[in-house]
Amino acid sequence: MNLINKEKKLANIILKELWPLHRSITGKGLRQSLDIIKKYIPIKKTEVPSGKKVHDWIIPKEWVVNDGYLIDPIGKRILDVKVNNLHLLNYSSKFIGEIDKEDLKDHLYTNPKVPHAIPYVTSYYEKRWGFCLSHNDMKKLIPGKYKVNIDTEFINGSLSFGEGYLKGSSKKEILISTHICHPSMANDQLSGAISSILLYRRLSKIKKRKYSVRFLFLPETIGSIAYLSIKGKELRNNLIAGLVCVLTGGKGPMNYRRSRQYSSLIDRSAIKALEEWKQENNSDQLPEITEFNPAFGNDQRQYCSPKYNLPIGCLTNTSNTKTDEYHSSLDNLDNLSVDGILDNLDVYQNIIYIVSNNKTFITLKGYGEPFLTKYDLYPTLNNIKLDINNKDLRAALLWVLNYSDGTNDLLKISERSKIKFSNICVASKVARLNKLIK
Repeated sequence: MNLINKEKKLANIILKELWPLHRSITGKGLRQSLDIIKKYIPIKKTEVPSGKKVHDWIIPKEWVVNDGYLIDPIGKRILDVKVNNLHLLNYSSKFIGEIDKEDLKDHLYTNPKVPHAIPYVTSYYEKRWGFCLSHNDMKKLIPGKYKVNIDTEFINGSLSFGEGYLKGSSKKEILISTHICHPSMANDQLSGAISSILLYRRLSKIKKRKYSVRFLFLPETIGSIAYLSIKGKELRNNLIAGLVCVLTGGKGPMNYRRSRQYSSLIDRSAIKALEEWKQENNSDQLPEITEFNPAFGNDQRQYCSPKYNLPIGCLTNTSNTKTDEYHSSLDNLDNLSVDGILDNLDVYQNIIYIVSNNKTFITLKGYGEPFLTKYDLYPTLNNIKLDINNKDLRAALLWVLNYSDGTNDLLKISERSKIKFSNICVASKVARLNKLIK
């Protein structure tokens, strides 16, 4: 079984384990999810206690769900959280009693624009109770008294997050961050976790890593803010580049949202990697490049907040435009593309390769083009893994020799020449071994 098939099989196994869990920004489902992830990659779990101040926020009390269902006037049990996690308003307060249909409507949440789907609705920081259902099902509710049983409680507990770390030769590091708090969401939840697990496993097989790679699995927004309050200074000092890894299981097109810095190393590396992926796969879908948007998106907003301004972008396999599946019961395992996850994973790996291998050189032979035959570099290379008869590689060497003036890094040379970064990288190694650049 080749690597792709092994990864696809593993992805499906983990998806089936994670899918049923009732997750939120705190609580049992979140911890269970981290325990499952820990079976496949080593992560350290951290608990941040309720009531702790994290920058401008406070860690909320932990939400405990014992039960949640509605009984209609003829005694039928409907909107049961044990049947579908989405039926209960996430972070719903406790309410047990009878209520007339007209009053009940104030506590029902639907999306008329997608009437056949159950919406995912949350109320983390405002106390209210309620249920979620499709707009079509709400229209079918009959008049009369309904029995509400929402048995929930809020306790002094903690917020959980998981952290994996692959040590490199340098203290400088790359960050991969994903959120793991939505219930019953496949693309906008589990895909990022699957990608991160598979990426960790791939990178762990690389014997010599230049930069360390840190992986975060945390609840969205409050989780990244909590992490930054604990380790933000360390990240500011050590971070070379980072990606928020979410929505990787869509059907395309791939989308890269720039960091707040706009043209940092991560931005340039991601755009280059997407260009190379498109060329190699002859894809009809053009990758989308969008701007950082503080009014839209995910944990990128926290990492790129003004006082941190970290070089962190976001790469998805889902268009930036909201789809009908977004935050609804339509975002299920049937609509998840594992092939999309693996395509996206190749781009993630190439981005890390580019970031890790980018260097700046200066020529030692700048007066005219070097006489390559003198160095056994033309027309063939002796005992060096570069065939100069390959036009692309020969061109890469000449580009490196010409543009290594101390102001152009290898990525810029690759961008200008339109030559694959790995070929530019190999050419630079050959030139350095022959003392043509330093």
